[in-house]
Amino acid sequence: MGGIVDDILNPAYTSTIGLLMTARENKEISSPSSSRKMKLNFGGLFGRVKKLIEPILP
Repeated sequence: MGGIVDDILNPAYTSTIGLLMTARENKEISSPSSSRKMKLNFGGLFGRVKKLIEPILP
């Protein structure tokens, strides 16, 4: 009877655990750059979608 430790030490999970640990470490390093807020222009996007859908609607 193996426990959860035996399961996660299986090579199938090793790369996943390594990726999660690396992501956690990189997040701590790059947190100042992620604090910037991104501005998205939804007006243009919705306008294009509206132009695509208008001819289809009755």
